[in-house]
Amino acid sequence: MRLRIAIAACALSMSPAALVQAGPDIVPARLGQARYVILGYDVGDRVITELEAASHPEILREDREALRVLRNALEDWKRYVVVDKPGTRS
Repeated sequence: MRLRIAIAACALSMSPAALVQAGPDIVPARLGQARYVILGYDVGDRVITELEAASHPEILREDREALRVLRNALEDWKRYVVVDKPGTRS
């Protein structure tokens, strides 16, 4: 699981502005249309949301910290609204 989180965090930690400036061929159309995002952990058969992860035994402290850093970067970028539950707009 750590590897999946690390790969996702590494890919998403690249400057989103740099990806957009690089050209439209790099950013998938759906990603460009998205406004709301939810962050979570892929544990194989399901996704554990950021809220559930606070007390979940499968999620390591380091993984929670990596997701917190990612959330802060997305919020600073102000391109997406990070929500805590699917179907919400906060």
